Amino acid sequence: MAKRKRSVPGGGSVYQRKSDNRWVAKFKVEETGKWKELYARTEKEAYSAAHTEALCKEAEGGLSAGRVRGIHAVLHRALEHARRVKLVGSNVCNDVELPRHVQREIQPLIVEQALPLLQKVKGHHLEAVLALALTTGMRRGELLALRWQDIDWQKRTLQVRRTLMYMAHYGFKVGEPKSAKSKCTILLPQFVIEALKRHRTVQLENRLQAGEEWVDNDLVFPDKHGKFIVPLTLDNHFSRLLAEIGLPHIRFRDLRHSAATLLLSMGVPAKVVQEILEHSDFGTTMNKYSHVLLSMQEEAMSKMDDLFREHL
Repeated sequence: MAKRKRSVPGGGSVYQRKSDNRWVAKFKVEETGKWKELYARTEKEAYSAAHTEALCKEAEGGLSAGRVRGIHAVLHRALEHARRVKLVGSNVCNDVELPRHVQREIQPLIVEQALPLLQKVKGHHLEAVLALALTTGMRRGELLALRWQDIDWQKRTLQVRRTLMYMAHYGFKVGEPKSAKSKCTILLPQFVIEALKRHRTVQLENRLQAGEEWVDNDLVFPDKHGKFIVPLTLDNHFSRLLAEIGLPHIRFRDLRHSAATLLLSMGVPAKVVQEILEHSDFGTTMNKYSHVLLSMQEEAMSKMDDLFREHL
């Protein structure tokens, strides 16, 4: 065996085999504890297999499995194009082991939690964004990309037209909503309209204080200078707020699940909930919130039993 080269990020090494002169990237798979070898025609390609594997492992430490798989998919497409135009000999992403996707348990707020939350945040700078999230189920990126021009005060409606994404070292990107279905019009409850009006008054005061430092992006939920908010910052503010008011910790995205659960528990038809949450198909709503629908069935059957049992 040829002399081993220096180690690579994430552990392991790269070396050339004497038998066929192929280059080998060797590293340990953390899940199994076993060593794995990837083969390449050149030393450069071998190091690229090792770096790709290390990238996924590094990302895995701070990102969800779904996000890591998304990053891998983008990298795979880029390398596949490079392979087709002969820039690289192979697509090393084909040999990278990805983390298994684990469905996280949904933790929606129940009515007894949602009501005190909105009561205690009245006048707080998060009041309007939480009221919108909890009643409409809008996604975090859709809320942070929302502009005042998207709200019709007379009709009490809001249009979802865009979403905000953020990547470290690359910055913000405003794109289309998650699906074409997401470009929809949502009717807002009157108490949400009132919260938004209070929020706008405070924002105008902040704008005057900021003076020339204010950047007019027409954003409903900007930072103190009118610029986009990093999504993780909103998550952190929300977590601190929950701790302050004594409610159990949930993710900001669980407010979307809370909206669906509350709507269904109030007897709103699942088809209407699908439209409000902008699910692309009815099956998504049925599958995701089957536990709520089951409890509704139990209530319905109980009423049916009360209606007929005494007469049969």
